[in-house]
Order: sequence, then C-alpha cells, then structure tokens
Amino acid sequence: MELPGMPLRVGCDQCGESLELRTHHFDGEILFTAWCETDGIRWKSPQAHDGGSLFSDWRRRREEWIPEMEEAHTSGIQAPVRAVYKYLEEWAGEELTPEFANRMASAPRNQFEALIEGWPSAAGFLNRQAALNVIPRGALRPVLSSWQGSQAMIDAALRLLLYVDSVVIEAEIVDPFATVVGRDPTQVTRESVRECLTWLAELSPLVVNGDILFAGRWRGMHPSRSVDYMSALQKVPMECWASSTPEDLVSGRGLLANSIAGDFLLIEEQKATPVARHRNEEVAFEALFSGHKVDGRTSHLSTLARLSVPDFSAGAGALVRLREQSDSFAIWREHLAAALCYVDEIPESPDAIARAQAVLSNELDHSLSAVQKDLTKSPALSAIRAGVRRLAFAGVGSAVGAGFMSIAGEPVLGTAVGAASGLSANAIQTISEYLKERKAQRSTAAIWDLALSFRKDEG
Repeated sequence: MELPGMPLRVGCDQCGESLELRTHHFDGEILFTAWCETDGIRWKSPQAHDGGSLFSDWRRRREEWIPEMEEAHTSGIQAPVRAVYKYLEEWAGEELTPEFANRMASAPRNQFEALIEGWPSAAGFLNRQAALNVIPRGALRPVLSSWQGSQAMIDAALRLLLYVDSVVIEAEIVDPFATVVGRDPTQVTRESVRECLTWLAELSPLVVNGDILFAGRWRGMHPSRSVDYMSALQKVPMECWASSTPEDLVSGRGLLANSIAGDFLLIEEQKATPVARHRNEEVAFEALFSGHKVDGRTSHLSTLARLSVPDFSAGAGALVRLREQSDSFAIWREHLAAALCYVDEIPESPDAIARAQAVLSNELDHSLSAVQKDLTKSPALSAIRAGVRRLAFAGVGSAVGAGFMSIAGEPVLGTAVGAASGLSANAIQTISEYLKERKAQRSTAAIWDLALSFRKDEG
C-alpha cells in the first residue's frame, strides 16, 4: 500500500543523489525503503538509512521539538472559570459532584435562589475577551460549538481530547445566566442549573489542567459578521448539503453560519483550530477557505491524513480517566505534535503536500497501532468501545491538494461545482484578510493553517 503522492524522491543521506522513497506495511508497522543508484544499496527505515534525508531529518528535528512544545504548552484553569469553581465548592463545602448538582436543582426555593444570585459571571467575562493564548507550535486546539446541542459539544470534546492536547468549548455552559437578559434570577431554570453543575463536576480534572478551555463565542456573532458567512454558504448548491428537506437546510444553514462566525473570530486570532463534526461543516469549510487570492495564488484545502480512530460509548467520567491514564493515547498526541512541527516547516514546492502526508501517515499509523493493541488487551476498554470515527487533517495553503475530507477521498465540492457556485471568487473579507496575514507570517511555508474533521461515518 502506497502513501498518497508516493513514490517520493528525496536526497540520499550518504551521497546526496536523488533516490525513490516507498512505503510498505509489514506486521502492523510501516517501513520505508529507498534505492540509491549511486551507492547501489537498498536502505530500510528505521533500522538504517531511515528513508532518506526526509525522514532522518524528521527524526533528528523531532528530538529538538519535544522540549520546545512542552515549554510552550500552557496549562491551568482560566481565571473566570476558577472563580466559578471556588464559589461553588465553598458553597458545597466539598468538591463538586453530580450528586450535589441534583441536590441543588431540587433544593428549597430560598436556597436555590441564594446559590444562583452569587454565581460569578464567567461567560460574561469570556464573552468580552477570549482569555486564550495563541496556539503553541505543533499543537491543535479544536473549537467546538453547541449548534447541535450542548451535550453533543461536550461529548465531542471528550472524545477529541484523546487525540489532541486541548479543546475550546462555549463558556455559556458554565453560567446559567448566559442567555438570561439582565441576569434576572427568576428567569434561571432548575434544569439549566443542574446541567451547569453536572458538567462542571464531570469535566473538572480536564478544566483544571487547561485541557478544556472556554471562550464566549457571542462576541464573534455580530450580524455584520454572520451575514457574510450566510451569504457565502448560500452560494453552495443545494445538492452538496446533507439535509432531509429544503426547509431543514435553510434553518440549519443559518445556525451553521452563526456558529462558524463565532468560531472564526478565535481562528483568525490563532487561538483555535476549526473542526468539522458533520458533513455540512466540511462543505462549509471548503466553501469558506477555498478560492481566496493571496499573493497571486489561490487558497485551497488539501487533505494531509485521514484515519479511522476508536470511538467509545462511555460517560464523561470514563473518558476523563482514559485521557488521564492511557499511555498509548499520550504517545499518539506526542507523535502528532512532533509531526505537525515538521509539517509547519515544509516550504512551498510541488511535493510539499506529499511530504506532509508521508510524515503524518508514518507517525499516526504507527501510534494508532499502539492504541489498538492497548484496547485489545484491556477488557474494560473493549467493553466501552463503540466503532470508529473519522479523524482527518487538512492543510490550508496555495498548493492544489486532494480537496477536503470526504469519506470517499474526493473533494466535498468538485471543481465544476465550485466554479458554478462562485466559490472561486470567495467574498468573505474577514477570511481573506486572515489568510493574507497567515501567509505573511508563514513566509515561504506550504501550509498556512490546519483544519480537522472528526465525525461518524454516517455524518
């Protein structure tokens, strides 16, 4: 089985001559082989030649990047959220638990009102400023919205955190006043308080570590922004969207445009990574990212890697423990970060996307094999395993790639469809400016930014 874009020609470490690099699957591992005509030797990776200069350089640089990434990774709870936990734990006299959430939701009226009247306004603070650092090199920080429901957002966050370092979710879930005008306590329902307290209790270990971060998305959803996104999505032909009826599509497209407008303010500030959890989000990403003119080039989305990763049918507690205790998932995240550091430096060239695909496939397939072995050995993990999810990585840049992450491996929007819908002349000024800024920062790099897809196959 060959990697996308293979065979790839690289320079021989021994003599500098060009050699051909191929990949082979053997006994669950990936081996790279290359034939150097000058030396007349067939090198094998990783035992000897290490697949030519591409992969030996990659292995060498990987050891340099790991300390840099560890230093750059900022951990710890955000101050507004810490205030919420402190207030609630002082009220409870102990750490938060789901049992406390149930007790307070059914508490006498005077006790219930006293609790919510003193609740700190975390969402209000995070709505005004994201309070997030720029994403460190080699890291991914998917931003998740609740346009499909708050519980679906949290479920996706917990599963994604097995594979990435951190995620951003809506700050509104930690504040029952988030959607209440004037913070009127009489408008706060007992069920909304129960939900807030339960989520805060279940997510506590990941929030305290800074693995789950919060941002107020409403600051990016002003009509002056969302109307531009809606206008662009309306150009996409109806047949490209996954929807049961035209009426559902019109409603869902409006929600999606608002959601993306809120997310993209963080993405433009380089504080979050876009992630698609539904086919319609994949369609939207390709429509929004593609077709912008940047320094005489046209922007594209190019698929870098597409994998089927284990999914789990488990509550928040089990997923939190799996995230904290699994060495194989931790190794996966480390290998992904190191590979992304390498991809980050690949210069513009005809084989740039093939180089990125080769490195990601090598690292992620090998790491995924270790995850699969651990799951097979553990009856407890096997019991909660529930099929697979599609995890895909796409690069935003000027290199023409294979299109975004459809299951069949074809672009979500074909060339003819894109041209017919006017997507080649994308009019989203905010995204155009963001891409121009990223291109300026990235200088001669082939890939300006990254996007993800993480969804069920039937999406």
